[in-house]
Amino acid sequence: MNLDLDKIKLKSFNNKFEELSKFPSSRRDLSIILDDHIKFEDIKTIAYSLESKILKDVNLFDEFKGNNIGDKKKSFAVSFTFNDSKKTLTDKIIDKVITKFADAFKAEFGAIIRDK
Repeated sequence: MNLDLDKIKLKSFNNKFEELSKFPSSRRDLSIILDDHIKFEDIKTIAYSLESKILKDVNLFDEFKGNNIGDKKKSFAVSFTFNDSKKTLTDKIIDKVITKFADAFKAEFGAIIRDK
């Protein structure tokens, strides 16, 4: 079997490379009780709309439905990863962003923020 390399079209890629941050990332978790129809993507969209500079990742790591949180309700456990390539983020800065997220989820979705 012969392979005709002239017939193979190679794609060019426009890769963008970003230098890794010299500063550590920080992660915060938030547990939220929401109406059953709300999607994780809704949570993610609001988070990025409120903080696009230092918010690097939003992940759903647990979803729970059960009688102990209410009928037609669910609980999301969401992790938020923050990083600033210019400085180390303090707890005060991150806590302020998490509070802003929690307030927005309450206002937009009627969410209940679960305590630890």
